[in-house]
Amino acid sequence: MRKFLLLSIVLFFTYPLFSQAKTALIIGNGDYKHFSTLSNPVDEARDMRNALQRIGFEVILLTDGTEDEIYDAITLFEDKLKAKGGLALFHYGGHGVQVNGSNYLIPVNADIPDERRVKSRAVDVEEIVSAMASSGSRTNIIILDACRDNPLPGESRSASRGLAVIGNQPPDSIIVYSADAGTTAQDGLFTPTLLKYIETPGLEFYDILKKVRTEVREASGGMQRTGDYNQLESDIYLAGRGSGSGLIVEREEFGSLRISVFEPCEVFIDGRPAGSLEANSSAVLNDVKTGSRTVEAVYREGRETLEVRIYKNETSEAAFKQRIKKESPVDENNLVRVSGGTVEMGALLGDSDEKPTHFITVSDFIISRYEVTQKEYEAVMGRNPSDRNYSYGDDYPVNKVSWLDAIEFCNKLSLLEGLEPCYSGRGRSLACDFDANGYRLPTEAEWFFAAGGGTVGQAKSIYAGANLPGPVSWYDNNSSNTVHPVGLKNPNELGLYDMSGNVAEWCWDYYGEYTSSLKVDPTGPEEGRQRVVRGGGWNNLSTDGRINKRKSESIAGKSFNLGFRIVRRE
Repeated sequence: MRKFLLLSIVLFFTYPLFSQAKTALIIGNGDYKHFSTLSNPVDEARDMRNALQRIGFEVILLTDGTEDEIYDAITLFEDKLKAKGGLALFHYGGHGVQVNGSNYLIPVNADIPDERRVKSRAVDVEEIVSAMASSGSRTNIIILDACRDNPLPGESRSASRGLAVIGNQPPDSIIVYSADAGTTAQDGLFTPTLLKYIETPGLEFYDILKKVRTEVREASGGMQRTGDYNQLESDIYLAGRGSGSGLIVEREEFGSLRISVFEPCEVFIDGRPAGSLEANSSAVLNDVKTGSRTVEAVYREGRETLEVRIYKNETSEAAFKQRIKKESPVDENNLVRVSGGTVEMGALLGDSDEKPTHFITVSDFIISRYEVTQKEYEAVMGRNPSDRNYSYGDDYPVNKVSWLDAIEFCNKLSLLEGLEPCYSGRGRSLACDFDANGYRLPTEAEWFFAAGGGTVGQAKSIYAGANLPGPVSWYDNNSSNTVHPVGLKNPNELGLYDMSGNVAEWCWDYYGEYTSSLKVDPTGPEEGRQRVVRGGGWNNLSTDGRINKRKSESIAGKSFNLGFRIVRRE
């Protein structure tokens, strides 16, 4: 494949041009041991595998999967996505259930006598979505043909009909339900209808869904309506554009252009050849000279031309970093230096996961006086995801951010200030360099140490700065059912606000059991399924704000009462 150095505008490819990878995980469960069997999902999964392979997908197929087999398949899927990126597609057919607003896929060997066992014996859909979101795939399609009646036996207070809306949807993704959220689907109707169109060249994916929606509604006599939640940022043609073409030019940071095409072509920049692109491929060009640039794609039949303008502040990474460093939203006066020490962690009379009590030693660190505000988050990330149904404004804590969002914020803020980012890697390989001087989430030990007032308070208070919640915390009985601006309640002994209440806060650690031995700068278990959440929120019980209270959430989980604060080393 040829590549040209364009001297007049100094363009070069950062990596060879490549065809966009397309990877799918297909699971079909029907032969259930403890639930009613389903006659169609296994055959439909095989049909879906065959169809996707014919249009260029690499497919992982699992039929009648046990819990272990499903998690193994998810791991393999994630590994392939991390290696290849591109387009990711997940399709599940089988029993599913929502409990307390979360969706779970039921393995064929799962024995779930009541809703209390669902979380430990079924597979949380958010784990699959988060694996896809953190893997590096550019576009994610999630298709759930599991919207059948609640399969759990007997009465259920928390389990509901159909599936729930997924609150952690990643960008450039679409989540498709065989029946709209909260409703149920017939077995054997949705997926065969989808298969009729999925191999059609020139048919955009959302147009496919429109056709499927119409046919499913008509075939069910209006009883079943499909649902989808679309955050796709561009058109998706699973089987190619057919006779069409399509040229996408995107400006990226530091004067870079990403050029993407759907059909083989020759690319020209300002009339000069830049190289060849294969079907469904893209390339990044760096150090683009300022001014208007003409990007042209010449196909076997026809051509497309787009104009793009590169501005001065996009041409230099050094200049970019210098500019945004000056715009860092973090006020040095809102950072508190905490002297390390040793305190006792845990509670003899608390919940089971608060035991055993044990001593921890933490080194000196710096922590934000307040929870990260919506103004600060938007200044770094360019968006404010906070729930507009509750108080929304510059001085309110940011909420509806996942653990992954918080990690990304920390790294971007570190770069803004010219600090060394702490986080590297993706998915399960994501690691934290605790010796780096950049921003990060507090460890659970650091959070507890700071909430308890460090060696000043020696974790003697029940809440962060008091033995009663009212003076220091916003919770369900005093919050007027809304989040509040940061810093309105009393601070604790270190001058930290809202460590009890207002919004709960993410920590770095995997959630796991305590041990009784002394720990020095502990960072939590080496592996797990969920991350620690501390502090309680404005709509939680007051006791959730106790400094010893522990909760957890999946890394992609988001809530209107969940935010974070940041720490760093000197």
